[in-house]
Amino acid sequence: MSDELDIQTFLGEARQGKWRPVNVLVGAEHFLIERAARLLKNASIGSAGIRGFNEDVFHGQGLSGAKVAAAAKTLPMMADTRFVLVRDIEDVANAELEALAEYVTKPSPSTCLVLMGEKLDGKTKLSKAAKALAAKGGGAYLVVEPLKGALLERFAQGEFKRRKCAVDADALSVLIDSVGNDLAAMEAAVERLTLFVSGEGGQGRVTRHAVEEIIERVRVDTVWALVDAIGLKKAKVAAD
Repeated sequence: MSDELDIQTFLGEARQGKWRPVNVLVGAEHFLIERAARLLKNASIGSAGIRGFNEDVFHGQGLSGAKVAAAAKTLPMMADTRFVLVRDIEDVANAELEALAEYVTKPSPSTCLVLMGEKLDGKTKLSKAAKALAAKGGGAYLVVEPLKGALLERFAQGEFKRRKCAVDADALSVLIDSVGNDLAAMEAAVERLTLFVSGEGGQGRVTRHAVEEIIERVRVDTVWALVDAIGLKKAKVAAD
């Protein structure tokens, strides 16, 4: 695995249409792993045409490594690429991982294979083969853990940048302090803030004041939603 390749760089490459024949994405940061899988799918088979004929999705429990390998070796239909996704790689039996390892040593150049899940035992033949391929530039092997510090700040800045919205340094700090490293919540907050400042004369810059106002609105909405939920629960109990 290249020391320079991190999840943010990897996502940026996928947005530009770059993909590798074998991609192992494991770790506790499900949000980024799911995003990576979606971007790789779009990069490899696009969003138009007969992509359904060039896509296979497998799940770890009871998975047959031979079937995955066969799907990955199948030539694309009326297209240049196939996309094969394996979810929950940690649930795949060791014997089936060996079948996948054999494929990974010589993957099809016309297939984007993504293996994702919580973890992959580094002692398995599959893990070793995937890391060896990544070291040669033919694949990617990323362990994606929850972001903190500079990496979390980089993620938040990137969300604003992709929406062509500027953000003040103190505003970004307040946002991170308020939301933490819940990336789904961060994405939702950035979306709200972008819409909020665009509605204020199209300024397109998020200030500390904007963050504090939006965060306060969300907190109030959450409190009232909780009150409503409690009220409904009490009404149900009374009705019973």
